[in-house]
Amino acid sequence: MPQNIFKSSKFYLRLLYGWLLWCTIISCTDSVSQQDALLIKSNIGKLPFKFTKHALCRMACRHIDEQEIAAVLTSGNINYEKSDTRNTQPCRKKYAIEGTTKDGQRVRIIVAPCSNQLTIITVIDLGVDWKCNCH
Repeated sequence: MPQNIFKSSKFYLRLLYGWLLWCTIISCTDSVSQQDALLIKSNIGKLPFKFTKHALCRMACRHIDEQEIAAVLTSGNINYEKSDTRNTQPCRKKYAIEGTTKDGQRVRIIVAPCSNQLTIITVIDLGVDWKCNCH
């Protein structure tokens, strides 16, 4: 009978160890993501922007210029719920940075940082549903 209790305890210890290991890995990944996000903000003005065709179309449709993009990336907040920080390939993490433009538009900018540039993937107006013809 005591052996069954020992086996049961061993199982629960392994389960606890696995859970702690999993929590540690997730916590480290989030910490790295926060460091990457701080690098975005610190590299505004140092690294050039690369705008996708889609981002340029959305910006034109929504009347948002490059200076407003830079201002929101500098002063905005990272929305981790809308970001994709789990991708492990270089330059593939995407951050959703939200803020307000100089004319009061609440926007979300999706940016992918890389060592030599910040790629602006799209720009979303959170207050107005613009009818853009961007493909």
